[in-house]
Order: sequence, then structure tokens, then C-alpha cells
Amino acid sequence: VLSRMPDAGTDAEPSLHNEVTSSVRSRSWSSLREDVEGVWVLGSAVLRRRWFWEAVGIVTAVASTGYGLKSATEHIADEYADALARRLGGSEFLRRSSLYFLCFVAGLGLLVSVGSLARGRSSHQTAGNMSPWKTPLSPHIQSLGGRRAVSIGNAGVMPLLCRVFPAVNLYGWLVILFVTRIWSIPCFSWCMAALCIQMWWWLFKTSFFSIVGIVTVRKWLRRDWVRPYRKLLEQGKKPICHIVILPNYKEALEVLADTMAGLAASEIARECMVVVLAMEAREGKDAQEKAAVLKREFQGKFLEILETYHPSHVRGEVVGKSSNTQWAFRCVQSDWVNRQVEVKAWQKSQMVITISDADSIFHPDYFSALSIDAMELPEERLRWRLWQAPIWLLRNYFTVPAPTRLTGYTTSVAELGGLRSWFGCHITFSSYSVHYLLAEEVGGWDVDVIAEDHHMFCKCFFGSVYASAATEEYDQLDASQCFAQIELQRIFLPVKGYMVEAGDWWTSVVARFTQARRHTQGISEFAYVLLHYANLIRRAGSIIQIPLSTHEKIFQILYTMLGAHTFPYLHLTAMVLAATWGEWNEPTDCFTHSECGDWMTQLSCLIMVLNVYLFSIPVALNIVATLLVVLEGCGLSPNRQADNDDGHLWEKLTGGAPSLTLMRKVWFLFLQIALETAVMAAPALIGLGMVPELMACVSLARRGNAFKYVVAEKPSTHKQD
Repeated sequence: VLSRMPDAGTDAEPSLHNEVTSSVRSRSWSSLREDVEGVWVLGSAVLRRRWFWEAVGIVTAVASTGYGLKSATEHIADEYADALARRLGGSEFLRRSSLYFLCFVAGLGLLVSVGSLARGRSSHQTAGNMSPWKTPLSPHIQSLGGRRAVSIGNAGVMPLLCRVFPAVNLYGWLVILFVTRIWSIPCFSWCMAALCIQMWWWLFKTSFFSIVGIVTVRKWLRRDWVRPYRKLLEQGKKPICHIVILPNYKEALEVLADTMAGLAASEIARECMVVVLAMEAREGKDAQEKAAVLKREFQGKFLEILETYHPSHVRGEVVGKSSNTQWAFRCVQSDWVNRQVEVKAWQKSQMVITISDADSIFHPDYFSALSIDAMELPEERLRWRLWQAPIWLLRNYFTVPAPTRLTGYTTSVAELGGLRSWFGCHITFSSYSVHYLLAEEVGGWDVDVIAEDHHMFCKCFFGSVYASAATEEYDQLDASQCFAQIELQRIFLPVKGYMVEAGDWWTSVVARFTQARRHTQGISEFAYVLLHYANLIRRAGSIIQIPLSTHEKIFQILYTMLGAHTFPYLHLTAMVLAATWGEWNEPTDCFTHSECGDWMTQLSCLIMVLNVYLFSIPVALNIVATLLVVLEGCGLSPNRQADNDDGHLWEKLTGGAPSLTLMRKVWFLFLQIALETAVMAAPALIGLGMVPELMACVSLARRGNAFKYVVAEKPSTHKQD
């Protein structure tokens, strides 16, 4: 199997166009047959190993001395159907057929994932190292041998294992849930109880800290940020130059103009802000015309306005926000930055790069608050700094379909709660800022990724670890000095953005599914962190000598990603399977069930049955937190309604025009949010979460980061505001 894997230095790479075309083609039966053949080849190779048969003998000998073998054969043949009917109850044929079908789907996904591993598919390998604009990394950040950066697109066994692991993990746990639901009630109850506890804690923590975060946001909104900024300048502190990169493709001119107007509302825009219009060359003359109009309209409102044109079909790139951002960064780095340093107008230590979505409206005080934080820090800490504001997708709250609206305010609450929380690790999302020296140190943005925000955070995290443990010998680290120096500073001045909206109700939901499919491709960053972690251990020489705090932070990042890409779907699946339990009508029934004899199993069963009651508290908190976020984000809070007409653009964005004036009432919003949460949460989680996630895991296992990037559709600005 290993001999069939291409070498890292092969030149037989297909073009990016062919990769993208291949990535969007539907799977054929011949490809599925290749997966089966790959599993067969791998199985045959294992069966020829002596150690395999020795292990089989040992396991068989141990199992034969206990009751494991007997209990495993009790449910075979005729007893299996009777046990299934007794446990499922109700319509035996329908429920059994549904369970078999779901188990078949989960098993098929697992087969495809293992097949990808066995065949070693790597048509996308080395994709991340072939762009002519790939910035050389610092020697202590280069890794995985040679001169190549860490990338799940690289050739080799470890990148392949990391690409396949997310699919094996998700589909494998789904199979476990289905199997234990049929054969072992105690095991299923244990899994269900663990998932309930995890999701209960996540929902409670997110909702509680979102409510606390609203209080913090209101304090930050009332604060005067310009005066302390001017005071620092009077004290001799050097100002901060903000380089705002605005990657876009086929965005409406009105949307870009609003984004530029939001940036121009900053008090320091004229003296300290450089806007980079990162256009795509494949858009043609439209991109040039939009750039010319924007430069003419906002002339004199910024320190400078630059424009870059990212060429299409660059070999090794995945077309999207990350590759466009990297092109703009390299153009600015090689031209404007070097020119400013030569004339001593600005130093690199004074520069901060902000990545903005095309529809993001920053609060006018965001850059002043960021400047204050940066000016007060010493350079050794500043160079490892990132900044993140809460992302509120509420600009068209009143005009989108209910499933889209549900995902929009859920994301807004989760982002605010994650930023304000005392626990875990929050990761940059959508629009964020990074210090120029940090971006330069890690080589900028990778050109072969989709989720550029999560990827950049993880890349900077491990870059700081490598830098702290660098030694004179290449590819060797001082394990005892592997500390993460990166810091994510919260700025509680929210950034407002659009939810997907495209014409009628159904078209908007389909567009939201397309966007969800792209967002779930962020599971690739889980594989990226695993690969970096394995590389860190290899270069350090010992996992034990790496500081415990570094292990803890890495596992926090992995846990955060699992919380977004795995746990909710496993919990939902377990709840659906538990709902088919026809025997237990009351929580106390679990204490008398024949298969729940010991007290620990009874406790797990009780937790499972009490699932609905246990979740009433965090769900109620979540509804309150959502209401507060919507009121604040749509300008409906009592202390802000009077200022909407006279304020700046950020203040005037009030969620669009509702069909009824009644929809802006607090009591109506509360009822709407509560009803949508109760009725639409599960369908939205399945259709706009679980299904795209299952597709993303298989896509990652088979094709890596090769993906067709589809820009989300935005509503007309004049229609909404």
C-alpha cells in the first residue's frame, strides 16, 4: 500500500483547474469499488503479518476464559430480531429498516474514509507549496523535514492519517451509537450520558457568558476611545498603522461601499489606515471598475487605498479568501511596506493587519481600541498578538428565512460567549486582526486552505511554539521551552455582517446550505492541528518533556473544533435513537430495567432519560442571551434606539426592514426566538449542519483541501438599509 503512494517530489501534479473540476464531480461506482479494493489490499497485507496472528491468538485466549465470547454470540440468528423488536417497540418493520439504513450510511462513510487511507489518494499533495507567492518561513518554523511547511496536502503517511481521522472519528462514533443502541443498552446509555453532559456544559457556558458579554459590550460602547488614544500620542507613544485587507469576488458595489464607509467612520482612518482592495483577476473588468469607483468615492478619507488583483489558476492554490489574502499581503509587503520602512515613515513593529469580510461593518472605535492595546504593549509581546471582536450576523435579521436566521443568531451568541468565557480557547473567526511581525514570521496565509481564519490562528499558535523552542540545529527543538506565546486579545466592539440571502425563501435556504458546506470544510483545521502536534512531538524528541501547558492549549483547540464539528451531531443522533426507546415511560423505569443492574449504569440511564429536563435551564438561558444580542445588534435596546437616526453607519444597521412593525417589539422577538429554537433547531442542525459536515469529512479524506469556493450571496444594500 505504501509503495503506491506518490513521492513528495513528483511533478505529475494536475493543474488547479483539473483539481477543482475533479473535486466537484460526483462519486462514481468505480471509485467506490476502488475504495473496497483499497481496504482489501490493506487487509491482505495485515493478514500476512506474523504479529497479527499472534495478537489474534492472545485476544482469543483471553476472551475464551470469560463471558465476553458468550455474550457476543447471544444476539446472533433468531434472537437478534426478537431483541430488536422488543427494544424498539412500536412499528417494528419501519423502525428496524430506518435503523439499518442509518447504520448503512454511517458504515459506508467509514468505508470510504478507510478506503482513502488504504489507497493513499494524494492528487492534491504538495499543493500548499507550489505558489510563486508562498512566503519563505523562518528556519525555526519550517518543519516536516526538507524546506516544506506543515500542510495536510503534503505527501506522506502522517498527513494522510490526519486527513482521514476526522471522517473515521465522526462516522465511527455514529456506527458505535447505532450498534450499541441495538445490542447494548448500558453502553448506549453511557455514550448518551457523556454527550448530554458535554452539550449541557457547552450550551450553559456559551449562554451564560453571552449574557455577561452583552454587559461588557454595552460598557465598551459607552466608552470614549479617542481621548485615551490621543493622550498616548501626547506621551510620545508611536501610532499604529492599520492595513485593512478586503478580499472580495463578485461582491455588489453597494456592499463594498458600505464596508469602506464603515472603515472611514473611524477617527484615525485618514492618518493611520491603509485599505487594500484585494480583487480577483478572474472577475475581469468589473473588478477594475469597482476598484476605480471606490478609490474615487473615498479619496482623502484614508491614508492610502491600494488595489491588488489575484491571478486565477495559480498552480497549487485553492481559490478562495485565503489565497487572495496571501496575494494581497505579499504585494503590500514587497511594495508599500518596504517603501515605508525605507523612508522611515512607518516601522514594521507599528503595523497591524486586519482581515475583513466584504460585508463586515466595523465599529468606528474598533481601530482606536486596538491601537490603545498595541501602543501599551512591549514589542516582545506585541509581535505574538491577535485581536478579535464579536461577529454579529444581524444586518438582515428580519428578512431571511427562519432556518438561516436561527443559524445566524446562534453563531452570534456563540462568538460572543466564546470571547467572554473564562474557559477553553477561542479561535479567530471571519474578521480579525494580526500584528504584521507575526504574519511575516509565519509566512502569511496559506494558499491551499478554505477556513483561513481558523487556519491562521493555528498556524500562529504553533509558530510561536517553534520560535520559543528554536535551537541552533535545524529541525531540532528544545522540548522544555515549547511554550505558546500567542495571545488573542478580545475587543468587545461587535462587527456586523450579513446572513446569506438570495431571492425567495427556498433559494435563500439552498444558498445557506452551500455556505454551510464551505464552513464545515473547516474540519480540515482539526487535521492540520493534529499534524502540527505530531510534528512538534517528533522535533522535540519526547512528548513528556514538552510543557504540560502546551499540551493543554493544544487539546483546548482540538476540543473547540470538536465542539463545532462533531459533538452537536453525535448528541443529536443519540437523542433521535433514544427517542425510539419504547419501553421507558418514566425516568424511574431505568432502575427496574433488566439490563441496567449496577448503580453506575442506572445513573447513566437516568441522565439519558432526564435529558429533556436537564436542558431546560441552558436552553432558557440561550433564548435570553439571543434576545439580548438581537436587541443590541438591531439597535432595539432602550439606551440606543434614540441614537440610530443621528449615529454613524454601524448604528444605523438595524436588521433590515421587517414585514410588520410588530416584529420589532421585544415580546414578539422573545416569542419568535423561543418558537424557532423549539421547532427549527433540530431540522436546521441536521440540514445545515450535520449533512454538510458528513460531506466535508468524506471530502477531506478523499481530496484534502481541494474544494470549489462559492461566495455567499448578499442582499441588496438599498433593500435592507
